[in-house]
Amino acid sequence: MLSEIRWMLGVAIGLAVVVAVWLEPDVRDPSGEPARPRPSRVVATSAPEASDSEAVRWQQRIAAYWAELDRGLADSTLGREARAEFQEALRARLFNVEERPLVRALDAGRARRATASELPKTAQPSD
Repeated sequence: MLSEIRWMLGVAIGLAVVVAVWLEPDVRDPSGEPARPRPSRVVATSAPEASDSEAVRWQQRIAAYWAELDRGLADSTLGREARAEFQEALRARLFNVEERPLVRALDAGRARRATASELPKTAQPSD
């Protein structure tokens, strides 16, 4: 009985924390800028070329960001903190507050793929 009450209390507190964070008007982005709700990305079905051109522009922006990031990180004199500061400043310059979490996630995926490609390949069993 006591463990069930503890569990219910834990769920209630967790829910209260989630609601409080959701309702807090002064939530900030890690960059320090006020966070705003993301606008919905509903695209009219009568204009598919609009969504295609938006996707193309996004891909071009990401490609340009990664090219500039690779050039900046190629500097071997930068330490770990300086590299992180450079990367965050570049994100802040090229992307708005709503886009930065997505860019961080894409960067993390890109880093994982780069790390995975550097790992030695294991022998595959032959059929």
